Amino acid sequence: MKNLFNLFLVMLTAAIFTACSSTKDTSGTDVDSTNLNAAGTDTTNRNLNTPAGPTALTSGNLQTTAPDTLNAIQFIQEAGVAGMKEVELGKLAQQKATNQGVKAYAEMMVSEHGKANAELRTLATSRNITLGMNKDATAAATALNKLSGTDFDKAYIKLMTDDHTAAIDLFNMATKSSDAEIKAYATKYLPILKTHLKQVTALSN
Repeated sequence: MKNLFNLFLVMLTAAIFTACSSTKDTSGTDVDSTNLNAAGTDTTNRNLNTPAGPTALTSGNLQTTAPDTLNAIQFIQEAGVAGMKEVELGKLAQQKATNQGVKAYAEMMVSEHGKANAELRTLATSRNITLGMNKDATAAATALNKLSGTDFDKAYIKLMTDDHTAAIDLFNMATKSSDAEIKAYATKYLPILKTHLKQVTALSN
């Protein structure tokens, strides 16, 4: 009988030891570490958003303007500056150039770039873009106006050569635009710009 009593005490002691060894927090509540992060916050079933999730789309941190739209605006602005510059310098050259070939070329610039500018202005208006000469174009016109005689002719030819080379690069890129109106405009006037470059190059020879 005594042996049975001793066995009962051993079993009771073991049961109490097992219960006490269960993990407790300071408040006596069991802690299941499998669902805790480093800060001790329960992460079970947390609704997390990935960068491509709904929160990311409404956070305002994503670019909402399509690249092609931005490129189209830049093209219209840059083409507008270039076209207006050619008309202004052409008017100046009609008055001050001494070479008849330069005068004729300047007249063509006013006429053909004037038509291109009118069409571009329609595109600009439909997109709420204001066209105008920038500081560099205005400075070029001011500097050219200070020259006269053959110096004027040479400077004008140099400007037209540089300007049309740059314009051809700009329009060539625009012919690859996914914006249908920009692509059509650039495709229409790119060959004309190339012709202008050939003609002014001939004047320099």
